[in-house]
Amino acid sequence: MMHKIKMNKIPDNKLLIIPISEGSNRKQFHLYLEKHYPNIYKTSLKCSYFPSGDIIMRFTECYECDFKRVNLNQYRRGYMKNNKDEYRYGECPKCGEKNYFECNYDDYDDLTFIYSNNIIAIGTYFKGYNKPSYVKIDFNDLDDSIDLNNINIYEIDAPDIVISKRKLQSYISDKFENNDYKTYKC
Repeated sequence: MMHKIKMNKIPDNKLLIIPISEGSNRKQFHLYLEKHYPNIYKTSLKCSYFPSGDIIMRFTECYECDFKRVNLNQYRRGYMKNNKDEYRYGECPKCGEKNYFECNYDDYDDLTFIYSNNIIAIGTYFKGYNKPSYVKIDFNDLDDSIDLNNINIYEIDAPDIVISKRKLQSYISDKFENNDYKTYKC
């Protein structure tokens, strides 16, 4: 059953989770919350339960020195028909060797992906977190036309102790995978 929720009345032992996978939409919603609810604590995180946002990094192991995290952050469009020879590449920070990944020919199992955040988490649990620099703007420029009717908000129990961001993301994902949440509307 869906209930309406008041953003400024969040119990201390709860977290509100708002899934927004697209980065610019999530930023706009952060700004909306900052303008209308400046005293709530929030942050962006990843949750494996919800559709992921954009891939922000791809890593491979260096061919030369076996360094584990060579970032394939450069992209080259191919010259062949249908872009079949496109590739990604990056330089190993340890030995300087260029590493290549041909998107249509190499094995994706050799890559490690890091996805962007896809949720906003709200609650007093985040009291010690610093606000990002983009929230210190003139709110006259803010687009206030966010349709709150289409936004689902989920409530879960907050962890009893402060844990690392990575463990918190796993904690949140586990809560959803175990159906341990309540659903609300704005």
